[in-house]
Amino acid sequence: MRPLDITMSIIGTTLLVWLAAVIVRRRLHREYPFFFTYVAFSLLNTVALLSMSGNQVTYFYVYWVAQAFYAVLALLALHEAFHDVFYGFYSFRWFWTIFPGVVAIIFSVCTTHALLKPASGAPHLTTVILSLGTAVSYVQAGLFVIFLLLVAVLHVRWRRYPFDIALGFAIYTVGDWTALALSSGFGNKFPLIIRYASPVAYICATLV
Repeated sequence: MRPLDITMSIIGTTLLVWLAAVIVRRRLHREYPFFFTYVAFSLLNTVALLSMSGNQVTYFYVYWVAQAFYAVLALLALHEAFHDVFYGFYSFRWFWTIFPGVVAIIFSVCTTHALLKPASGAPHLTTVILSLGTAVSYVQAGLFVIFLLLVAVLHVRWRRYPFDIALGFAIYTVGDWTALALSSGFGNKFPLIIRYASPVAYICATLV
């Protein structure tokens, strides 16, 4: 690993430990158990990957299986935040369909795209998990927009923790999209941005 890669990894892990400690100290793990599980899983996965860095095959499978867990936990954490903000509107039968409806529509579009244009040469498991991760990234961005729209329309009071959770996921998604867009559109013309857009976004999201 490059020195900058190691530095970014140390910063990200340190901030993640600090975030977990803050959540426990403020007893927020009781209010947001899925988000806390996401943070705890991130820490465990980081340690596991570091311990397997010398075995490329094991590292490959652990990494991609972990991405599937990340995707599921991210959705659960976002729904947790969404429900916390708009729980008063769940008495309306139509309202509870908003979150799963947005998820279902975006997943359908992403899955269709993945089936029509599968990644060439990639293992089937990797293709499935990549499609899942892409769908979740769109869901994260879409739900943050829905958060803002519903708050404006329904005049809901701004809630710090759930909105910061949604914003954090959205920031991380933007970092991934930036790296992917530059890589797809410009090749290797912006190697530093492509390499570090996602880690920097991850650090910013953790700070939020």
